[in-house]
Amino acid sequence: MKIKAMHRDNWKEIIEKEYRIKAPLYGKGAVSLLKIKKVSQTVKFTYLNGEDFIIADPNYYWLTIAYENTPYWITAFFSPDHRLIQIYIDLIDSTDFSCKENPTMIDMYIDVIIEMNTYHTIDMDEFEQAYFDQQITREQYEHTLEAYRNLCTLLDKDLEGFITKVEKEFASFF
Repeated sequence: MKIKAMHRDNWKEIIEKEYRIKAPLYGKGAVSLLKIKKVSQTVKFTYLNGEDFIIADPNYYWLTIAYENTPYWITAFFSPDHRLIQIYIDLIDSTDFSCKENPTMIDMYIDVIIEMNTYHTIDMDEFEQAYFDQQITREQYEHTLEAYRNLCTLLDKDLEGFITKVEKEFASFF
């Protein structure tokens, strides 16, 4: 299992950043905003339609939301002009809020990506392999699959509302 921190120190391309954390608008937990100041290199990915996009370059923003008792973390990438680029959702086992300035989570491999008003799933193969290799228990496996199905149901019912909440969390920092 991978443990990830909200501060995102594991991203070696990010040389300098500003980091703020506060309570979320919706529910309990933590929401952070990372403003990238300097990178060693631009970080790009590709949308499903083949178009490249940037997630890490000077003046780009990463918003991370961790709600208490929610089996996923939400990371949203925003451009310098505050345009939403992509939402990346990590399915998780748990969140540790004991370090108020830098909560951590146990990543359960499955990721849901929202882009261009649709969503898709990646890394299901990594999740299955982790279970096969006994890196996760049967209980974690079943709990994560249930959380995944519930998240997909939520997104099917109100994807636009989900995106709007993320954008409002971002706007609350300005």
